[in-house]
Amino acid sequence: IGSSNLKLISVLINAMIEFASFNMHGINQGGSLVEQWCTDKSFDIILLQEHWLSPVKLNELNNISDDYICFSCSSMESVCSSGILRGRPFGGLAILVKLQLGMTRCKTIFNSERILAVECVDILIICVYLPCASTADFKEILTEIITDLEQICNNSDYSKIVIGGDFNCDLEVDSWFSRALHKFIKDNKLHVCNCVSEDSDECFTYCNETLGHFSHIDYFLVSDVLSNNI
Repeated sequence: IGSSNLKLISVLINAMIEFASFNMHGINQGGSLVEQWCTDKSFDIILLQEHWLSPVKLNELNNISDDYICFSCSSMESVCSSGILRGRPFGGLAILVKLQLGMTRCKTIFNSERILAVECVDILIICVYLPCASTADFKEILTEIITDLEQICNNSDYSKIVIGGDFNCDLEVDSWFSRALHKFIKDNKLHVCNCVSEDSDECFTYCNETLGHFSHIDYFLVSDVLSNNI
């Protein structure tokens, strides 16, 4: 998968539901893999970050597969509404839900540039794309995101919560960023789904073998009620 971020988990809820989280780095780069997943029906729920689509082009995600229902949002709505986009496209989130699951009550309850929350079956599914520490005003942005996430979780009737995406932070490294996330995780009684083998040297969710770059900044967080079902 080249230099894209990827995280997978399986959760036993009423039946086994398989989740994937994938940073596409643009639909032109990551779209073919997502199409293959949908053709093979590899996963029940797919969380996508950085599709780089403007609001008027979000239908390209709907066209990926007839076997999945797509919920999406663009990060470029405010930019595009104020004039012509200058520079490269950026951001964007989507959640693909296999048709059998999506035919039950399934709806978007919140979306912003960095959060997409969907209620589906008996789960609250949240896709996130958090800012890099190098982003201007990233502390303010992250604080606002955490506030929104807490409100979403607290206002939901669902006790089963799955949050996945590109966190842009290594939770094992002590920093202001990781401390803020750990506080959110603790306060909301969430569980971090790490790599299958904690002792493995291959515990990473991003790799670029050519450059020798490896990192673990992509996570799934699940409510405690699901933590024993991973």
